[in-house]
Amino acid sequence: MSDQEKRMSVEAVMQSMADLRFSVSQFQSSIEDFLVSVEETWREVKSSLASIEARLAGMEVRVSTLPIDAEIDIEEMKAMNEDLAAISKEVSKMRQRFQTFAEATLVRVN
Repeated sequence: MSDQEKRMSVEAVMQSMADLRFSVSQFQSSIEDFLVSVEETWREVKSSLASIEARLAGMEVRVSTLPIDAEIDIEEMKAMNEDLAAISKEVSKMRQRFQTFAEATLVRVN
């Protein structure tokens, strides 16, 4: 192998290494972006779930403190049922958002 061929071979290896390092760096950046996105989404979800849990706990306390022989306030029960329906709808939206996020993530990874 001539000196020229050796030099070209070394340059090819050096270029391949540089290309691979760049590729690894890009991959690392995309993973980091993804993880930041997941962390932000998880914080939002945890906050929403904590709010839902607090609302449900408040309703449970209210219902559990009602005297057994007391007359039921129909308007209050109606309001609680409406709140439960709203919470259920909110949870459904969160599930759909999570599913969409997870599917998009799989597409990006593949």
